[in-house]
Amino acid sequence: IEYNDINHIFYFSTECEVDCGQSNCFSNIHFLRFLVKEIASKETKREMRFSVIASYVNSVDSSEKIIQPMSAALFGFAKIIEMENLNMVCQCIDIDNETTIEEILAECFVDMPLRKIALRKHKRYKEELTICNLKEFQQTPITIRKDGIYLIAGGLGAIGLEVAGVLALQ
Repeated sequence: IEYNDINHIFYFSTECEVDCGQSNCFSNIHFLRFLVKEIASKETKREMRFSVIASYVNSVDSSEKIIQPMSAALFGFAKIIEMENLNMVCQCIDIDNETTIEEILAECFVDMPLRKIALRKHKRYKEELTICNLKEFQQTPITIRKDGIYLIAGGLGAIGLEVAGVLALQ
């Protein structure tokens, strides 16, 4: 079987309870993990493209009545797929209830996909990073409580260790 593009559609009903959403999210992540693992085991060098589609993942234009943050886990997993499998490209498409199938298909089959886009009220938004001048921001002192408890999350290459060192010296 020849395949190059795989579209994984992940949908939450806005009426869905949180418990329902969490189990639905985890089953979608496990299914996608199984699918990627199976494809990767075939040792194909051909480029594969995954389009992961979910509704209301992020607040984009402030028109959203509800956000489905459980879907963000699926988008995060899509980023990991690409990092661990150099021949796999993952695109995340955040849709609303007004998004048409034609808009979704147009994104799924574009030649140069953006990694993360959102479609709201038939308008396309893309995620982008911009350069900012840190000197333009006012520095405010950080208050450290003597008997405070602080949680430092890692994952950015020893930045958490540096923050812990600064906190310990306070």
